[in-house]
Amino acid sequence: MSDDWTGAIDCDFHPRAPSARALWPYMDEHWRDTVEVRGIDTWETIAYPPNAPLTMRPDWRASSADADPVKAAGATLTLLERPRPR
Repeated sequence: MSDDWTGAIDCDFHPRAPSARALWPYMDEHWRDTVEVRGIDTWETIAYPPNAPLTMRPDWRASSADADPVKAAGATLTLLERPRPR
């Protein structure tokens, strides 16, 4: 595997949603029912605990108050910028 990532695009992007219910308009009936029946109100799981070091780039860490669609609109620019070593 090459170490040259020129032109690579990170397509594994998971924007924050303020709640599971906020995504209902984008879910089909099966998934809306699943969310409601199981009482899913957050996406935090044992597999992806909040603030675990490997679950998110450090420069993308923010408070849950930042789950704002207006702020998310600027995500494209940030995603397409190449991360620079610190």
